Amino acid sequence: MKLNLVIDASGIFYRTLFTVGNYGAKKGQKLLDDRKSQGVFMRKLATDFSSLVRNMEENSRVIICMDSSSWRKTVEIEDGGYKSSRKEKKEDTPVNWTAFFELTENFCKILSQKGYIISRIPGAEADDLLFFWSRKLNGMKENVVLITGDRDLLQCLGKHKNGSWTIALDPVLNRKKISLTQDTYDYKLEENSVADIFNPDSWNTSTDVLDKIVKTHEINVVDTRKLALMKVIMGDGGDDVPSVVSWRDKKDPEKIRTMTESNYSKIIAAHPIIESSNWKEVRDGKFVEEISSVMEALKKIEVDREIVRKNLLRNATLVILSTETIPEQIVDGFKAVHAEVPDILPVTSRDAILDGTEWWTSDKSDFVPKSFDLFGDQ
Repeated sequence: MKLNLVIDASGIFYRTLFTVGNYGAKKGQKLLDDRKSQGVFMRKLATDFSSLVRNMEENSRVIICMDSSSWRKTVEIEDGGYKSSRKEKKEDTPVNWTAFFELTENFCKILSQKGYIISRIPGAEADDLLFFWSRKLNGMKENVVLITGDRDLLQCLGKHKNGSWTIALDPVLNRKKISLTQDTYDYKLEENSVADIFNPDSWNTSTDVLDKIVKTHEINVVDTRKLALMKVIMGDGGDDVPSVVSWRDKKDPEKIRTMTESNYSKIIAAHPIIESSNWKEVRDGKFVEEISSVMEALKKIEVDREIVRKNLLRNATLVILSTETIPEQIVDGFKAVHAEVPDILPVTSRDAILDGTEWWTSDKSDFVPKSFDLFGDQ
């Protein structure tokens, strides 16, 4: 089966930016404020992306997923908005953000010319696109490795009935973590157990590749159903999506408190039936009373059931990756743009990525040496 590397570009861009830091910049200068530091950043991006793809099989595609202004920002959230705190954090960070976005746009154009597939749909976040690609490629009987450190995207993992699979690899080298579902891991063991080393016809490329990755990484087995359920009830603090129950702090009324994992665990302990359900049932308000009553007992607060019902629907809309939650025009936009998937192969070396661009240099001292490595030392 063909293997596809599908990359959450934003995560790599930001991680590379802060790995480079002020390397090559003058004291007190913003990151990317001059041409020298911009060159260091672009060469580091080339180093990191080449390291990500160099161990892929020769017949593998590499798909780069880019963010657009998200449709989720139109969903109303009290006391803020979707990812509203990120704007404030950016304003407080010493980075020339105009240069950052221009450089990453330029880098994607370079990758496009070097055999990488660039995926960007108006209104869609990279999360949406990684979800779409995992479903599309698995349906084509092709395997998918998602490169992301975002837990939201673990919802995409799983094994298709045709035998293909989607797993996720955290690109941070020192974590060396692979995430996959139990049925994918069981499939690897089952297929490898019947292979005959003297009979090449019994070799399974799909599980051989998976076996190679599993052997060099810490394994994180994910229950995607429970993960989705937890996100609907608890929200997502990283994206400024509050939990379905919130209240004002008794000592400091200016502070809004939201549920913790401990609160969530106590809800599940009191009503185990919730954990055997799915996010759609929770979204539709099936357990409003159970969730509300436990939080009232825990926090000595009065919980408005209708607000909880409304918040469950809102959270499912914001945090669940599904064709039932992502707007139809976004789904249709992806299908139209990526109706055909080209069989193009990317260049896999840093020098080849930069060759012919203004960012190339033969002086190796101009490169930041640290890079990502998915499979360990070669």
